[in-house]
Amino acid sequence: MKVSIIIPAYNVENYIGRTLKSCVEQSYPDIEVVVVNDGSTDKTAEIINGFSDVRVVKLTQDNQGVSAARNLGLQTATGEFCIFLDGDDWLETDAVKCLAEAYEREKCFIISTYKDAYLQDDTIKIVDNETPLGSEGHCAWNGYAESSKPYFRMNSSCYKLYDVNIIRENGLFFDSTIQNGEDGLFVCQYLQYVNNIYYLPNQLWVILNRPDSASRRPFNSAQMSIFHALDRMEKITQTDRDKKYFEWRKSERAYYLGWKLIQSKNRDPQVIKEVNQRLRQGWATYIFGETKLRWKAKYLFMMFWYVCHTYK
Repeated sequence: MKVSIIIPAYNVENYIGRTLKSCVEQSYPDIEVVVVNDGSTDKTAEIINGFSDVRVVKLTQDNQGVSAARNLGLQTATGEFCIFLDGDDWLETDAVKCLAEAYEREKCFIISTYKDAYLQDDTIKIVDNETPLGSEGHCAWNGYAESSKPYFRMNSSCYKLYDVNIIRENGLFFDSTIQNGEDGLFVCQYLQYVNNIYYLPNQLWVILNRPDSASRRPFNSAQMSIFHALDRMEKITQTDRDKKYFEWRKSERAYYLGWKLIQSKNRDPQVIKEVNQRLRQGWATYIFGETKLRWKAKYLFMMFWYVCHTYK
């Protein structure tokens, strides 16, 4: 079985070489590497073009975002299966082999996990014991309440082996109008066509935690699209257990983004109004949920702050 590794790349000149090297050095031979240069303005394209391995398929588009880049990769991929890898992360040498062998044996959706890596001056420190690991084996997917098992990592498109036929036959794609939560929405859509999951507790991806990564950047209004992703996921799943889960997720995101906006210099009245609305929708779920007292107090403070700044 051929596996396509799909990599969106935008201004990752310091990392893309290692990323591609980890792909072409895979112990599993039947792969292709589809790397999409998403309008980079640094030396990313130059480094990509420096790889002569015929298995590396090089694509370029104007800057349209990570979702559009992944979609182009999916359209181009010729493998029966695919995985997603970000342009600053890399794979362990046996990553594709472990996933492919697990699928050949189990014939179901294969989920694995990852190691964390951190930049320390000019070196990278890899920490392989931060990610919670479950027991290997089959897992019946009973909805998003299962996300309480953190090793599933359903909010990320990585660490999983996808059947390309399922993706194409059902018209699945990454929503380019959503800049935060698009991964989780894609996985949610894919899960609707999956009957069984096999969890492989192998840390096959190495995830680089950068100070300038998207998750660590200051507040910007595009981050609010997580709520549109969660709203759609809630409609797709349509179970009472999932409804409660997504109510909690939206209240937790309102808490997180609400505080990030206060700390930022963004005082756009429309954005403040939207955050205020989300805080008001989620307050009961958060305050009466299993959260620490200081977090409850912080949530109430934010509600007061947003009321003052919304109606001033």
